[in-house]
Amino acid sequence: SFTHQLSKLVVYLKTIDGSALMNTAVTIKGTNTQGVFSLADKSQTASAKGDIAMRMSDDGASAEAIVLPAESLADATLEIINGEYGYVYDLNSSTIITSFKSGYKYTYTIELDTRYPLSATATIANWLDVPGETATVSKDFKVYKPVGEGTLENPYTLEDARNVSPSSGVWVKGFIAGGYAGTTVGTFTNDLTNNTKVKDTSLALAESPGETIGAKTFPVSLPPGEIRDNLNLKTNPGNLGKEVKIKGKIGTYYGAMGIPDATAYVFIVDQ
Repeated sequence: SFTHQLSKLVVYLKTIDGSALMNTAVTIKGTNTQGVFSLADKSQTASAKGDIAMRMSDDGASAEAIVLPAESLADATLEIINGEYGYVYDLNSSTIITSFKSGYKYTYTIELDTRYPLSATATIANWLDVPGETATVSKDFKVYKPVGEGTLENPYTLEDARNVSPSSGVWVKGFIAGGYAGTTVGTFTNDLTNNTKVKDTSLALAESPGETIGAKTFPVSLPPGEIRDNLNLKTNPGNLGKEVKIKGKIGTYYGAMGIPDATAYVFIVDQ
């Protein structure tokens, strides 16, 4: 006969005061995401941990996910977003649900209140009725709200780009503050008197055209062709201080958040 070899998690969300839920999202963090299953003895061995975005219901009041079994929930959490606030529930804090077993459905009821800590009730549902557990944790963080939208008309600011999830095909705006002599933001320089100090394969954006601290810059990779030919400071020193919009993928570059693959650009003064 068929038996489930995975575990199912269900999270129900509600507010204590009955106010409407807003743009909810639930992510399981630090849970098993890869493993090896043995057909011989039906044992499972986890090989990697990661995050799983749970599937939200249309009304945002519940979330579901199928996960790999886990003998321990140490370091595993539920991250819940509701409007502008984020909450973190430590799954390892429960004395009722201490593991995820094959074929079991685990249900968490989360009560949110913007004025008070988060309250969570956890139960196991698998034929047997078990008592629930109530836990309370404090609000963990406030959700960052971007100023821009990542479009050509309303690009992300550099602060937006540092706080949004890595994404492709978005526009970011900033001032060309200098370049880099090496491959880390710590090699930032705005000294163009000797152009051998500045690489033509990248440039540094900043919130201010006069930025002097490398850690505050936003590195951008310049691919061969028109983008590199027209933007790099080695052959275009006059670009220093200009405001520009650059399109590409937001991700890690030169050890910091940046654009590792610019695909288009527009000088703001040209619009």
